[in-house]
Amino acid sequence: MKKLVLIRHGDYVDISLTNEGREQLKELGEKLKNKFSQFSFIILYSPTERTKESKEILERYLNCDTEEVEALRSSGGELNSKQVEEILKMIENKSDRDIVILVTHFEFTTDFPNIYGETKGFDIGYKRIGYGCMRIINIENGVEE
Repeated sequence: MKKLVLIRHGDYVDISLTNEGREQLKELGEKLKNKFSQFSFIILYSPTERTKESKEILERYLNCDTEEVEALRSSGGELNSKQVEEILKMIENKSDRDIVILVTHFEFTTDFPNIYGETKGFDIGYKRIGYGCMRIINIENGVEE
């Protein structure tokens, strides 16, 4: 695996994506397809409605397997150690893929890259991203694209 892509679900109301949220994910899907079409992907996603909808849109652009992961569910804004441990193991278990995409929530897109980097000796840092945005991290050197 060469890249870790963290995608925050699209804009939503109640539990479902808005039209704007769907458009955000279409744009991300197109960007990923154009940039990484020759690579193998897997999408790991939270079991909430808005992340499932986000994943379904991305699937239209990427020929890849998907897997629902309970540990990617939002825990109210803060990651707990059990979630982190489980996600770190899942990423390592998917090392046969060039790109692992996590479709998830705020705390994963903001905090998890730094935690992941610390386990690999990289300083990736914290970064807030909006709905329907992504972070792409080269896991061989810790550089964020």
